[in-house]
Amino acid sequence: MRTTSAFYFRIEYVLRLQPGLTGPPTFGNVSHCGMAQQSTPDGFVGPLTRAEYEQLHVRTDKPDLLAEVNAEANEQAEFERTDEREATQAAREAWAPIQPPYIDAHFSIWSLSSAVSYSQLYLGGKMPPPPSAPWGQSLQRDFTLDDYEEEMDYMRARAEAELKYEIGELSPVRYAIHVQVASTYSESLMVSAMAEEYLCIAGYVSWCDLSDPSLNQHLQRMNSDPLLVGLRYDVSDIEGDYLLDTMVDDNISAVERLGLPFDLAIGPHQLRHACHLAYKHPKLKLILNHCGLPLEFTASKPCMKLKYRTHPFFSLDWLVVPTFNLASSSWRADLEFLSRYPNVYCKVTGATGRVVNPSKPDDSTDEWCALSALSHAVSCFGPDRCIFGSGWPICRLMGSDQTGWSEQGIQAQSRECGEVPGEVSAKRARRSVPLSVLNMWEAARLVEYAMGDAGYGAVEDKHKVFAMNAQSVYSLTIRPYGSCPRQAR
Repeated sequence: MRTTSAFYFRIEYVLRLQPGLTGPPTFGNVSHCGMAQQSTPDGFVGPLTRAEYEQLHVRTDKPDLLAEVNAEANEQAEFERTDEREATQAAREAWAPIQPPYIDAHFSIWSLSSAVSYSQLYLGGKMPPPPSAPWGQSLQRDFTLDDYEEEMDYMRARAEAELKYEIGELSPVRYAIHVQVASTYSESLMVSAMAEEYLCIAGYVSWCDLSDPSLNQHLQRMNSDPLLVGLRYDVSDIEGDYLLDTMVDDNISAVERLGLPFDLAIGPHQLRHACHLAYKHPKLKLILNHCGLPLEFTASKPCMKLKYRTHPFFSLDWLVVPTFNLASSSWRADLEFLSRYPNVYCKVTGATGRVVNPSKPDDSTDEWCALSALSHAVSCFGPDRCIFGSGWPICRLMGSDQTGWSEQGIQAQSRECGEVPGEVSAKRARRSVPLSVLNMWEAARLVEYAMGDAGYGAVEDKHKVFAMNAQSVYSLTIRPYGSCPRQAR
């Protein structure tokens, strides 16, 4: 009782000190939060309701606060919807095949003109005199990068038309790798300079002399160019034992130490010797050109000894090596044996197969035709180690009677594929490659057909052969605007 009386005394004393507060000292006179309460008609004093509080204390910024809260809620809802859409799109793309840029890993340019300006073409060695074979006359003229870009424009129009009407699966070629023609280092310098203007050049394969004792010094200087993606030395017109020479082996070791791929320009009689290089240099990437050049020049009759010559531009002095009596079974067996080495890749190009005189056709079978050779090469190496190259402009030599491909050129005049942009149609009148021969587009379709014939017709396999393998083997970093530096090895 004393405690209660003292408590009430203190409450009354406090109320007397505050003149605005009167009434009996009850518990309802003071709120638990220290705020003055409002009395009800029955005398009970309780806390204010929210409506009563808002009437007494009106906030002028309430509409702005409500608008801000609603905006935050809408933003959160939109963010959640965006996340859902992105997740759905990512799930869909996870099942869709990747569309990497297609790469032509083998094309060449040259000049036969007596006066060619720096801006027009490259500074290289002159080509050999026109060969006596009539089929070689179509190559006896200048082939410039402008001509090659016309080929790319035509292929882009055809590919986009087929993709639009869902009658094809090939994408257009976006980038290309130039492969040496002349046996000179100045050609590489010119191609590297031209890459600043022609952004389709993703890199170049330079010439090197495997018989040069000072090759290592040349390689150290050349390796500073980021567009250098590989080396090549044509030995197809030399005896096969040349690849076993000590000097050649030392220079190959120097190339291996630099991490540069090496293009094997060899003939069918040298496939077994290439196995020695692949075994002795396991870290060196060897790229077999044109499937080992399976007998491009044959005799008029199969029973005769077969004379072997290189492409018109590969040999500067047109050496004719001793005749080789090669059978298709030997080439097939040697190619299959070489494919067992995991560091060997194969370029499947439109310049693969025989080149015969159309005025004097022989009565041999189609065992040496391009389609048969490409199908066997794809079967041996598989899509993981095959690289597409058009072989332009050498592919111009391949007519439908020499490729063994009955579908060559049959879609040239079709309605769907004929819908090309106006500027491409305007260029077609002066195109460097008429539709009657194997152009770059038809070369790509030939390789695609050979892949299907070998059992590798899936879209994923085509992306490997036409894009990803070249990008990986040559260590290309493709940029959106064209040519690119080489990746660090």
